[in-house]
Amino acid sequence: MLEDGCTNHCSFCKTHYYPKKIESINEQDALNYLRKKIKNGTKIISLSGENLTLYGIDIYKKPILHKFIHELAEETDLNYIIVNEITAQNIYPELLEELARCKKVVQVSLQLESASDKILKAMNRGHTLEEYDYIIRTLQEQGKIVDTILMSGFPIETQEDLEKTINYIKERKIYVEGIVDYADFYAIPSHELEQLPYKEKRRHLKALSEAIKTSNYEVLENVMNYPFTNASIVVGHNDKKVYLANSMTHYSMKKDLYELPLGTIVEEQPKRIVKRMRSTINYQYKY
Repeated sequence: MLEDGCTNHCSFCKTHYYPKKIESINEQDALNYLRKKIKNGTKIISLSGENLTLYGIDIYKKPILHKFIHELAEETDLNYIIVNEITAQNIYPELLEELARCKKVVQVSLQLESASDKILKAMNRGHTLEEYDYIIRTLQEQGKIVDTILMSGFPIETQEDLEKTINYIKERKIYVEGIVDYADFYAIPSHELEQLPYKEKRRHLKALSEAIKTSNYEVLENVMNYPFTNASIVVGHNDKKVYLANSMTHYSMKKDLYELPLGTIVEEQPKRIVKRMRSTINYQYKY
């Protein structure tokens, strides 16, 4: 966690009634900490924040995530960087260029919520689908895996809006990390909009859930050259087991691989030995 807080004003977010200033970790302190981790065997680093795109703006008066990623990627013993919780509204040219160019950045999480411009406007997301899509295409053209979060049951959401989101996810081959079920609250701006009936919300959630099961599988099947899809990396040992990970999966194997050192690449299809999928993790979102 490099950063906490957000200056955006999404209509569904509690930031509207519980202001939270941005607090970033000092760049050199964070780099020194991670360099020690890398020296001790860490091969994969995942960067995150409440709105990571704004990292550094409180300390340095401008966002510096691109600079941080560039310096971190210069560590020769680090294999991969995963970047979470960035927003299309706050992405800037230098950051997009670094995310696309940096070979060690293999996965980027870019919040979407909906592929309907009508809904994005009502959410006050600060970007259009066209602007979001430009970022996605730029990253995918450089071989990056892109994942996102969707929101189901937002007020005024119609069947047409839902279908736009489903079709876009399938067409762009974006992995859906999870679905946030919209929760109404009297103090958020979206409370003033016409709320969906309970049964309608349940129906939308079910349709979206079923759709991403298929689309997520297709994403993983079609990305044949992505190193984490067809292979995994040894990330730890404990109790005569070896623990492995790739971008979508964490799992353990018995002692027959126990002697493999940290960082070893295991050329085996993860789906054969998966014990726990990342999609089962309960994430805490302030929506």
